[in-house]
Amino acid sequence: MPRRARYIRSILAELQRIASHLVWLGSHAMDIGAVTVFLYCLRERELVLDLFEEYCGARLTYNSMRVGGLPLDIPPAGIARCCSSAT
Repeated sequence: MPRRARYIRSILAELQRIASHLVWLGSHAMDIGAVTVFLYCLRERELVLDLFEEYCGARLTYNSMRVGGLPLDIPPAGIARCCSSAT
């Protein structure tokens, strides 16, 4: 597998992990009465899901892993959006 594909797969997996942790944190905060934290978590999760949608066209059931690599390369605009949303 090409090195770039390994890096992209790792980045996508970590973004998915972050998205799922945001759901957990938001629902946990909602359980203890912190509605604002829930809304902040959903807002940030939407940014991650927008990156998935830009990459493969799906927000929740994206299919980016293939045997031996990836189906597509990340578009340059997606890289810029990922880097700009991190700051």
